[in-house]
Amino acid sequence: MAEEAKNASAGGGQNKGMMLIIVAMLGLIIVALAGVAVFLIMNMGGDSEEGAGAAAQYTPDEPAEIPLYEQRMFVIEGNIFATLNNIMGGRTMVGLSVFTFGINNIDEEYADELYMRIRMSEPALISLITGIMRHYTIDQLEAPGGWEMLKRDILSLMQTEFNTNAVVEVYFTPIPV
Repeated sequence: MAEEAKNASAGGGQNKGMMLIIVAMLGLIIVALAGVAVFLIMNMGGDSEEGAGAAAQYTPDEPAEIPLYEQRMFVIEGNIFATLNNIMGGRTMVGLSVFTFGINNIDEEYADELYMRIRMSEPALISLITGIMRHYTIDQLEAPGGWEMLKRDILSLMQTEFNTNAVVEVYFTPIPV
């Protein structure tokens, strides 16, 4: 009988050791999964410097022509005016109305961020756009392709200022004054 108790207690010790190993392995698996989850969550957020750099370098899949339904529209309220020179030496006031930027909206989170950055920079952007307009004469703008050239220059300014090509289009209506 004493021998049976001795064998039973020895078997119980083996079971405790096996349980301890199983619990330790499960603990390691849980810690590893938690580490992977934390890594994924940290790399998906855009608040870190790495995330901001990735957003600044965002490149639309098709930078050429983004359909209107894939653009978020940013509208500058009011008109933008500038005084331009003409070939004869006179000066002419020109305005732009319904001034809008088309932002690639395929990545909605980035489009939201860019929209807010543009909104906060709106007064400075109006000044920069007016500066670009002053580089033209009224004769250059009224020549074939002149307004399109101005649009391309403003688009280039936006892409440079915000370090992105997610601003895909500039829309406006000229106002002769």
